[in-house]
Amino acid sequence: MTTAMDGKAISRIWFIADNGETVTFTMFATNTGDVREDAILVRSGEQLAPQGWTVAASKDTLALDPKETGVFTVAVTVPMDTSLAPANFLAHIGVTVQSGADPTVFSAKEIMVQVKSNFVIQMHPDFERQYANPGETVVYRVSVSNIGNLAGQAQINVEAQQPSQLGWVA
Repeated sequence: MTTAMDGKAISRIWFIADNGETVTFTMFATNTGDVREDAILVRSGEQLAPQGWTVAASKDTLALDPKETGVFTVAVTVPMDTSLAPANFLAHIGVTVQSGADPTVFSAKEIMVQVKSNFVIQMHPDFERQYANPGETVVYRVSVSNIGNLAGQAQINVEAQQPSQLGWVA
């Protein structure tokens, strides 16, 4: 009995994903031998995946007749934590099918997920008061956060959203 995973038969071997996103690979395994195999082991690579990454196969085993091809999926979730999945990080994950009858017979393919670069600035005004009495000055604070996974500099301009009215200063 021999097993094989045809690299051409994999739906995609590489995805670009955001932090927190799950991507799914469709995999095909063929029993290239001449006897039925009832317990072909599917190893999705979760033990060798980068720290914090979740990898899971849709099946633990396959049962295939000679020359029959089986299908399974492997889902990879990119961690939200940017220290575990920084921008442009490329995760290499090995997927293996292995004969249950003869552990020396196996086939492996590499799938890859690259973390998408996101420079995202979020601003939150802190309105303690939403009005001012005549002659009174009100100070508003605005919190600025980089919620993306890419460090960088940003120029922030603050301007009034409505045209100034007589007697108002923005």
